[in-house]
Amino acid sequence: MRRFLLLFACLHIPFAASARLIDRVVAVVNEGIITWSELEDVAKPVLAQVSEIGDPVVREQTRERQLRRVLDDLVGQKLIMQEAERRGISVQADEVDRHIDRIKSRQSWDDDTFASYLRGQGLSVAEFRKQVREQLLRQNIIRRALGSRIQVTDRELQDFYKEELTQQKAGYEVDAAHIVLKVPANATPAEDAALRQLATEILARAQKGEDFAALSREYSQGAQAAQGGSLGTVRRGSLDAALEEALFALEPGQFGGPVRTSFGWHVVQVTGRKALGAPTFDEWAVEGGNKLREKKLAAELTRWVVELKKKAFVEIRL
Repeated sequence: MRRFLLLFACLHIPFAASARLIDRVVAVVNEGIITWSELEDVAKPVLAQVSEIGDPVVREQTRERQLRRVLDDLVGQKLIMQEAERRGISVQADEVDRHIDRIKSRQSWDDDTFASYLRGQGLSVAEFRKQVREQLLRQNIIRRALGSRIQVTDRELQDFYKEELTQQKAGYEVDAAHIVLKVPANATPAEDAALRQLATEILARAQKGEDFAALSREYSQGAQAAQGGSLGTVRRGSLDAALEEALFALEPGQFGGPVRTSFGWHVVQVTGRKALGAPTFDEWAVEGGNKLREKKLAAELTRWVVELKKKAFVEIRL
């Protein structure tokens, strides 16, 4: 879920003039458009980090660069969705139902808890269903358009195995816990900053000796709060990259943060560390093969989106 659960929300502005400003068109993609509110919602986590840059000139330059990067990604997504429509690819309601049921099952959520979680993210169930449908539609068109291009030979797999062993960044796993303060999709910069400040205060309390599990049960809005924030044993590649970077920089007994992810602000703790032995090729082959296919698919997807952009009418108005 971690790289594909994108939570968008529309801004509701009470004055018509403000609404026109907020929802101005920032890109035309063939017959479709991308609005400022769409761009701002997706870029919000990145812009929160940019706002911490002290130099105002560097901050504004970085903000513009990041907005254009996110907008370029949105243009690519829009083209993929248009290609799905052109090919007549669709997603049925029961597919969406099964996907959402799997999410609720993994988190042990009933309908009310699930709806409450979405409200905390600024979403209704109907809005989330729409996003899941779009996510599944993107997956279907990518698989249909690119699946036949992705082949992994035995030689490639052997070479990738050697590369993985050579470039392995961390030969250990950590026992970890976290506290997450969720930032709603429609949060203002001031609200985001207030949650970051609260996370900083929680971190200071943990560093002074307060029980981390008790702090998690009191403050965390994550699914693990009732278990004291425990993430169990964590290996590289299993969590958000920013969260992993913070965890693997800590020694057992240390705390870190605040760390910003798409979910919100995190305070983290590492309670233990264990060295990992290198897996044999046979032990690694299934997981490694999937990883290599994903790597090749990502490269092929980038090339395909470039092809779609060359054939499309795209006008950037940012």
